[in-house]
Amino acid sequence: MHSDSDTPAGLRVALSTDSELVTHGLAAMLSPYADRIHLVTSGSPADVTLIDPTVVDLEEALTRHERGRLAFYVWDVSAALVTLAKEHGIGGCLTKHLAADRLVLAIERIHAGHVVVELSPRQESVTASPLAQSPLTPREASVIRLITNGLSNEDIAFYLNLSINSVKSYIRSTYRKIDAGSRAQAVVWGVRNGYLSEPEETGLSTAS
Repeated sequence: MHSDSDTPAGLRVALSTDSELVTHGLAAMLSPYADRIHLVTSGSPADVTLIDPTVVDLEEALTRHERGRLAFYVWDVSAALVTLAKEHGIGGCLTKHLAADRLVLAIERIHAGHVVVELSPRQESVTASPLAQSPLTPREASVIRLITNGLSNEDIAFYLNLSINSVKSYIRSTYRKIDAGSRAQAVVWGVRNGYLSEPEETGLSTAS
């Protein structure tokens, strides 16, 4: 891990306090990509800081964070974690199962301002459902996009100019088509199928 005085050019990435296994493993994974990305000491200025909210206190980490973007770095990415990330303006949720090349690309995209969600292989096998095969109507697709981005039924009704009963009807039909038994399952499906949007792409920042 580089010190602040000898950091080379490229994105600076800090790993907030984590296990020795993860810390040294991440350093080894990123070493072949030193021209694009490198680790700096935890707490040092960084372009992207990886934090595991199951290991560190999230509120404390947010309070101490001064610059760059934050991303969750956890073993399993849950729908609740995606929602939590969105609520706090965190740039992504990345599984610790990610291969080095995908991790580097994800970090670069987060630094560029994108929202990135990467699930573990186990989760992908459960939730993967190609968008091209989706039977959703355009209205149902709009509803699942807004659900994935954390809007309540009332917000969806306002955003789409629908009655609350119409929203509930679209939600029921959408859940049947994507085989979701809960809102959390619908969020995970939406994330895996490209419905997690940037606020500037959908205007969601002004609708909630």
